[in-house]
Amino acid sequence: MQLNSFENKLIIVFDNNCVMCNSIVKFIAHQDKKDKFRFAERSRALEPADTIIVIENQKEYIKFSAILKILENLNQFLRIISNVLKLFPVNIGNFIYDRIAIRRMKIFGRTNTCEYDHETQKRIVHLS
Repeated sequence: MQLNSFENKLIIVFDNNCVMCNSIVKFIAHQDKKDKFRFAERSRALEPADTIIVIENQKEYIKFSAILKILENLNQFLRIISNVLKLFPVNIGNFIYDRIAIRRMKIFGRTNTCEYDHETQKRIVHLS
């Protein structure tokens, strides 16, 4: 499937072996009342390996910028949080992001499979 077939959608590329990442995908899918997001499981070829990527109109956002992009496209409360977080310099946000990313498997664990509800499953796409 080509990226341009997802116009007007934000694609979140995530690590499906990470329990924390899978939980975040479930949370976003539940909060995404306007159906703005699609989810793509990370391919081993994609780098950086421990970073969430958001693709919007073929532009990539990573780390802290990706988190901000997600929050600003969900409900009003999360948009407010996004606006507050935008007060922090990106390099500080990325530093905090990196500290969590490095430890996420130790803290939350690893999984070989993740079960999604039917609605979330319909939003998972495969990028080529």
